Amino acid sequence: MKTIVRTTIYSEYSNVYERLNPHVHSIPPNKEEQREIIRQGTRLYKCSMPAVQIVRLEGTGSDRAVIDHMSEKDAIGAAILSIFKFQPTILEQHELFYMEHRIQKVVLQMGSLNKTALTEYMVAYNPWSSNIFHFVTEQLPSILFMNAELTKIGKPNVPLLCIPTSFLQPLLAFFDITNPVQLINAPYRQLTQVDIVYEQSYIECGAPSSQKIDALRTIVLAKPDRPTETNVGILIRRKEVRRSIVNHDELLELLKTKRPDLEWLVFESQPFMEAVDLFSRAQMIVAPHGAGLTNMLFAPPNTRVIELMPTKNPNLCYYHLAALLRFEHCIVPCDQLPNLSLIAPIELMEKMI
Repeated sequence: MKTIVRTTIYSEYSNVYERLNPHVHSIPPNKEEQREIIRQGTRLYKCSMPAVQIVRLEGTGSDRAVIDHMSEKDAIGAAILSIFKFQPTILEQHELFYMEHRIQKVVLQMGSLNKTALTEYMVAYNPWSSNIFHFVTEQLPSILFMNAELTKIGKPNVPLLCIPTSFLQPLLAFFDITNPVQLINAPYRQLTQVDIVYEQSYIECGAPSSQKIDALRTIVLAKPDRPTETNVGILIRRKEVRRSIVNHDELLELLKTKRPDLEWLVFESQPFMEAVDLFSRAQMIVAPHGAGLTNMLFAPPNTRVIELMPTKNPNLCYYHLAALLRFEHCIVPCDQLPNLSLIAPIELMEKMI
């Protein structure tokens, strides 16, 4: 199988954030990357986000105070600088570099051009699409944008190539995506029945652009049956031992005591529409780092998110999502046991809730 045509059919939906280097924040591209950007005819833009907020206690006795900024001296700050090869400036002002999102038409098979009817598909997955966070924030908006552009050229409802997941169909239905779906387990280039695909040539990993989140959020907030009361506090409980909160019950009691004005509910894994309804009523979300935080996409404006983060392997993907949703978000560092479960710092949580 050989690619013989690769034509950009649309390249202007992103004119502000264009190039993202997800693992080298605050560092502009090197000369070789810049030449490639010029060769492709793209432009370079920078997105600045608020500094990453992390909370910790400092001082002794009754003078112990909550500090809410990250530094190189923090366990999480030091780990982020080390793991992701960031510069210290990320701790003060978070910068992302995006390249232009482009939709490309790729003709895969030379012999198929002699057919009277070619089979065309949209690529609706990426290497991380089995993870709901990556599918929702990176691939789902791409489907919306590709549908809009293909409809303009007279090709509505081009079938989707997707890998099978339990969340695929509910998400497509909620976001009014009616394209036929072809489930596949092999890379699309190995499928002899596929002649042409439309794809987004670049998918971000963990830091979607504001255009993508705004596109999803517009649909979420426009749903006519959204709850109007936002009186719920949600504590997410992970089923997996990894990153589960071992003192979950103690933390839940603390939340109920400190915020009795909220109806505190525990989220584990409800059916999709029940989860949407629950998070649509949230005023505060407390959770260990994990896929359940993807549901903040459905939360009301101004939701407060407290993320319990392992100090040894921190990840900023939910910070990125919360920042784009304009939510108040902070990271709480947690000690990790040998089985990778977490211990919520009760004294710190008590002072900050």
